[in-house]
Amino acid sequence: MNIWRFDYDLIMPYLARVPLHPVRKEYELPTAVGMLAAEHPRTVMTIPRAEHVPDLTSRDDLAAVREYLHRAFGAPGGASS
Repeated sequence: MNIWRFDYDLIMPYLARVPLHPVRKEYELPTAVGMLAAEHPRTVMTIPRAEHVPDLTSRDDLAAVREYLHRAFGAPGGASS
């Protein structure tokens, strides 16, 4: 899980030239940020966190996320299943 904050004028040139991911056929924001960091290393900062965040990248992740949420918070509406 990522939270991003950018200066528009700084990130836009990298977003404009980030390559299409060969497998997912998507433009990857982390790739653009990596390109920015490679050219301007002092403009990127990370704040490490240790919380578990379930992966919800694709439809295939839904079952695992539902199970995680059920274990962590119980069934929706307080009902048990």
